[in-house]
Amino acid sequence: MNSKIKAFNLRALLVKLRKNNPVSGTTLTELLTGVVIGGVVITATTSGFINVLRANQRVETKSVRMAGLNKALNYLQEDIKQAKFITAEKGGNCTSTAVNSEYCLVLTFADDTELRPGCSGEKPKIYYGYRDIRSGEQIWLKPGMLRRKIVCETGAGNWIAVADGLISVNEDNPVGDKTPSEFCNQEGVNLSSPSAVYGGNSSGKGGFRFCLDNDNLNNRLVRIFLYGHIIGENPLNVNVITFARAGQN
Repeated sequence: MNSKIKAFNLRALLVKLRKNNPVSGTTLTELLTGVVIGGVVITATTSGFINVLRANQRVETKSVRMAGLNKALNYLQEDIKQAKFITAEKGGNCTSTAVNSEYCLVLTFADDTELRPGCSGEKPKIYYGYRDIRSGEQIWLKPGMLRRKIVCETGAGNWIAVADGLISVNEDNPVGDKTPSEFCNQEGVNLSSPSAVYGGNSSGKGGFRFCLDNDNLNNRLVRIFLYGHIIGENPLNVNVITFARAGQN
């Protein structure tokens, strides 16, 4: 009899405890709420990770583009240092079918300077001009490029690419409303009498500009600007001022 009473009391105690400490399973609402919260956390984390990747990609793109532009400037400097004088030339070898520059940068060298094997003679020259390459199949990075050509008595060579990824003729004119003196002499540079900013097309567009210290045949000092295209951002700008060291005339 006592054992039955004890068993009954134990069952009653367990029932009482169960009522006082209810243990329920996870409901569907709780489960869906957890899924939604987890999805929000994952989405926010993924979005942040993607933004970091994009930021790193933009930085890397700018670094690569800046390196290419500076390399092109160094290439020009080496040519200019060996020249006798520098001019801006319209027409002639600066043809609209090859470049969009209304005026090309022209480096004139001493007679019999062999700019390439078999190419010398009287006053051999090197031409630099801008070309817009937005349309057509190109192996170069669009939308614009800087081109170079050697001209001598034995004939003109082919235009070759020196820099690509320059801004197009559809983008803003980097000169803006500045006068030649204001544009060419920015950043403390002091060219004596720049009368024009050369290198753009007939509407002053494109990613190549240059300023001459004196617009005459004996000019030796030049400032060059290159503008790199970056999607959705302001163009990159590199420039250099340099001079021809091979003497005058």
